Amino acid sequence: GAEPNDWMVRDIVNLEAEDIARAVLRQPSGAEIAVTRADKKAKDYVVAGIPEGRKLKDSSEGKNLAGGLWRLTFEDVKPAKDLTFRDTPHTAVYQTFDGLEVRVEMTMVDKVVWGRFTASADNAKGDDKAIEALKKKATEITERAKGWVYELSAGEGEKLTTKIEDILEKPKES
Repeated sequence: GAEPNDWMVRDIVNLEAEDIARAVLRQPSGAEIAVTRADKKAKDYVVAGIPEGRKLKDSSEGKNLAGGLWRLTFEDVKPAKDLTFRDTPHTAVYQTFDGLEVRVEMTMVDKVVWGRFTASADNAKGDDKAIEALKKKATEITERAKGWVYELSAGEGEKLTTKIEDILEKPKES
């Protein structure tokens, strides 16, 4: 390709919503949204943090948030030392049913979301072979991302920094 982005493998992580047991999106203010699903067979995702008397714009909002790391790619990349993060950045933590955890810390620069990624398999489940495969996957994600920050596309950055108000119906006028 003609552009430097054409020369890179732009995938960061790929976790399908169906594999997510819990996702927590936290704002720098401390406000958070938690999305959970009881087990892989459960149809519905439960969204915690909805104020009393309010409801989701759409019943698919939970699944949309759980899918925040599905086919996640980047627009640009730079050395981590070139970007300063706040002491309390936006964070998104995704946990799969088999125990993989991926953490994204994000900061905004000129309305662009930049993220840094780590993964762990400290709570891996399954037989020895499955646990080893999960640990390998976590190590690969962390090692690939170590020392780098990634510019997320507008839609992906927006999803990972969602505020509760973004997914709720407007309050009814009294």
